[in-house]
Amino acid sequence: VLQLRQALRREDGWFFPVFQGRQGLGVLSLRPSAELPLPEEAAEIFRLTCQELARRIRLDRLQAGERQRVRQLTLLSHLGRELNRSNSLRDLMPAAVQPIQRFSQAACVLMRPLYGGAMLGDSQAEIDPIYQDQRAWFLELEEEFSGRALVGGKPFFRRLSMGGKRGEPAPTEMVIIPLVIQNQVLGVL
Repeated sequence: VLQLRQALRREDGWFFPVFQGRQGLGVLSLRPSAELPLPEEAAEIFRLTCQELARRIRLDRLQAGERQRVRQLTLLSHLGRELNRSNSLRDLMPAAVQPIQRFSQAACVLMRPLYGGAMLGDSQAEIDPIYQDQRAWFLELEEEFSGRALVGGKPFFRRLSMGGKRGEPAPTEMVIIPLVIQNQVLGVL
């Protein structure tokens, strides 16, 4: 039906394509009973219904995009305020990591500073309460793979096969991002 771009009537029902411009969004499938068949005139009503469905889907997508942009701007504003208040690296790390974890809803966000090519101190970690038991695993992953992001100078992505104890929820992906300001690597996130 999507390939045909038109309604199709078969013995088992009516099928109406839902399009927004050239993009196929889905199919409205109607399977009337033998006792109450759909009259031919109903096809126009369902064609108009599909047009309205497409408009609603487009509007929902636009609104979702706007909500995402507002969330991103809110995060940037919050980070800017917090970073301006921070007087030391010790204050800066939780001020950055906590809102990033809340915004991204990641299982874990870690930040590790880098100075002169050597890691400084411990990572600052913000971990979702569901994943608190996997803290050691997150730290191991960060230590094992942060060097790849630093050497490559770009984000490092990795699919995770499993983590934590059996039966516990486990994240399926990780990303490590080098923190670079004015061509100087300051750490990893």
